Amino acid sequence: MSNYSENTAKINEFRKALKAELNDISEIDKTIMTKASSEGLRYAKKVTPVDTGHLRKSWRRSPVVKSKKGVSTSITNNVDYALYVNDGHRIVNKKGETTGFVKGRYMVEHARNRVAGVMRKLFSEEVRKIKAKYDS
Repeated sequence: MSNYSENTAKINEFRKALKAELNDISEIDKTIMTKASSEGLRYAKKVTPVDTGHLRKSWRRSPVVKSKKGVSTSITNNVDYALYVNDGHRIVNKKGETTGFVKGRYMVEHARNRVAGVMRKLFSEEVRKIKAKYDS
């Protein structure tokens, strides 16, 4: 007595489940990057100081792009003085003498740290969901 047809059916079922799991996994990175970078954008806006509001309104996130190297996106601000607010700058009088220093607000660094934390959390959640879905 041969179990060929039964074994073939089980193998085909396993292959189908494995393909579905791989498809889910291949989309995780893009989903996580989108969510994490959106949170980073929100946080960058939150920690940006407001004078006129122009600097805060100028934060942008590029679309998430998937390539052979992985996924990528960027959070940018093209306001000409954004770098000075982020990193800090010296105060110079009319004679060219340094009279003080304005501390940086480090919005970029804060947003980057937020993105990293959110990515770790989201990745763990997604892996747990897939395991629960396919570990029956």
